[in-house]
Amino acid sequence: MDDKKENIETSGKKDPDENIHDQVKEDHEQSLENSTTQDDSLHDDQVEELNEEQLKRRVKVYEMTDSGNWNDKGTGFVQCVYNQHYSLVVRSEKDGSGVMNSEITQTEYTRQQDTLILWSDPTGVDLALSFQEAKGCDEMWNQIMDAQKRIAADKNDIDQLPHMDDFELKVPSPQLSNLVEMERVFLIACRHQLHRDTLLKLILETDFLDKFLPLLESCEDLDNIDDCYRLGNIMRAIFFLNNTNVYVTLFRDKYFTEVLGMLEYDREYPNTKGRYREYFANDVKFKQVIPITNEDVVTKIQQVYRATYMKDVALARNLEDSTFSALNSLIYYNHGEILSYIQSDNYMSELFKILENQEVDKQKLKDTIRFFNELCVIVRPFQKETRVAFYRYHSNGGILKIFQKTLADEDISIRTGALAILSSIVEHNPAPVRSFCLAQVKSEEETLIGFLISRFLNEGDSGLCSQLVEIIRIILDTSGIGSVEVLTQTVDSDLDRFLEYFYTKHCDNLFKPLTELMTIPLETDPNGADYLPLSQSAATTMNFLCELLCFIITQHAMFSKNYLLHHDILKSTSILLKAKQSYLRLSALRVFRVCLCVNDEFYRRLLIKNDIFGKLFACLMSTQGRNNCLNSACLELFESIRSESSKQLVSHIVTNFKRFFDSLDYCTIFKSLQLKYEQSIEPPPSPEKSTEK
Repeated sequence: MDDKKENIETSGKKDPDENIHDQVKEDHEQSLENSTTQDDSLHDDQVEELNEEQLKRRVKVYEMTDSGNWNDKGTGFVQCVYNQHYSLVVRSEKDGSGVMNSEITQTEYTRQQDTLILWSDPTGVDLALSFQEAKGCDEMWNQIMDAQKRIAADKNDIDQLPHMDDFELKVPSPQLSNLVEMERVFLIACRHQLHRDTLLKLILETDFLDKFLPLLESCEDLDNIDDCYRLGNIMRAIFFLNNTNVYVTLFRDKYFTEVLGMLEYDREYPNTKGRYREYFANDVKFKQVIPITNEDVVTKIQQVYRATYMKDVALARNLEDSTFSALNSLIYYNHGEILSYIQSDNYMSELFKILENQEVDKQKLKDTIRFFNELCVIVRPFQKETRVAFYRYHSNGGILKIFQKTLADEDISIRTGALAILSSIVEHNPAPVRSFCLAQVKSEEETLIGFLISRFLNEGDSGLCSQLVEIIRIILDTSGIGSVEVLTQTVDSDLDRFLEYFYTKHCDNLFKPLTELMTIPLETDPNGADYLPLSQSAATTMNFLCELLCFIITQHAMFSKNYLLHHDILKSTSILLKAKQSYLRLSALRVFRVCLCVNDEFYRRLLIKNDIFGKLFACLMSTQGRNNCLNSACLELFESIRSESSKQLVSHIVTNFKRFFDSLDYCTIFKSLQLKYEQSIEPPPSPEKSTEK
């Protein structure tokens, strides 16, 4: 074997006219003769097990080296496969690993004598396949020619494909002995509409699945991994037919377990095997908060879950856009029918009774919250009219009444689920929440907005705090009015009344932690610098409050000005410039930057009145010129003052803080500020002096 191989490597040439066939053929035959004696080759019983189809596909792969010699790449079984493009794939007869994967193109393929095919790969490498049997070479040659015709047709017009109408797809009977041919037929046929229709009729109108799916148990009993891989490829090809009726059939209880089992096997990942059947048997439980009496709806719920599992898990590695769209279409239309049933008066009234029951079982409450959360997720992809009707129906049904109970629950999973539901409602349209709060004011109840603020200030979980802040921000947001549904003049008046109520009754409570900073004594670090001691939870709260402060300054011009004028919020915020946490100092700095960005004389005077610039200079000096984020943010703020040419601020800074300029000579910002100040106070030259010159 080695002598023959050496002969090929030293005398083989790229030019087919030199006829390497005899050398390659002799090497291939010698390899087969020695396969029963070498340690790393097939055993006698394995050779005997090779059926006629495998023998026809048994090849040796050769690659032309840079020196013009033919190099043996290994022995395996060849297939013509389609995955976005046609390819010749050879897998090792030892372990199934890839030996060759060459895309079929319009390049010239050459056939020598009976068992040798040569061509140039798209990468520029010259390759050769030496077949054990001439019959196998004939079949592969015909498949290559057919693939080239299909490629030419795809590039021009599918009608140019020769004899397409006369071609009859022959699917072998589902038996273990036919799996090789079945795999080849399915992988090719599922890519062409004419053949796809034939497969659909076979699956939907015959007992094909009843005969095919039980083959998995036989293969696993025999420990025949290769056939399991073939079953997996065939099942994936069936999914790639992209037909909803096929999916509905495969998701039936009588078939679904075997379908999952076949998808567990993937030749591309021989070292890993899925555990889909185990997951569905042990972990998947269908819970019903209230029993669903309509069996069709139950079936559609199961189909949705199984289709989602297919696209997200079982088929995720092989999923194509068309298959993804087909599965999503099934999910979408099933969701529509499920929503229609759920929103019936009888079903929803039972759900609301559970939520309003003060003595309901904790697990029952948790399941109901999860159910509502799933409904909010389901409705998101639907059109605007459907979403509007959905949220209006639930708002009128009393869904907003549950949050003051569920958000106060000690179980964090209930609080998390309730927050997710409320977040979906306010993201769709916060107007009903504002109207609900005003109705609570009339009835002298604790309002939802007040309760949310209280929960935010007392919530121990930072993730839930973040969600609460975002919900409060959306409720207070006035920029998105009219984005979801047309609002009436009544709703517009509700907005003004709601903001007035918020600033009068709840703004003090919301920003109370900020105002209380003035009562906290500073501490001194080992370097002699004063700092503000804050716990991690307190620092997180301050960070969120700075975000809300930036928001109300930009969104509520009239209300925020009046509130900031009568409260020392900006002075309290400036204390955060001495916090140990750098992100807190940056948050406080961002508040002052926003005050400058609104370009309003009111905020300039307010910053001067509260001596904010003195605190900013102290913060800048504490960086000691280090090139860090805090230093850059401070310099950017002063640069914005210079570029916006605010004479009032320039004069205030140069007049009161010029003593710091010499220490900040590593940048030109403050020299420019001083120059701008001098230009603003320098009198213009007199006419007489100008004439003398």
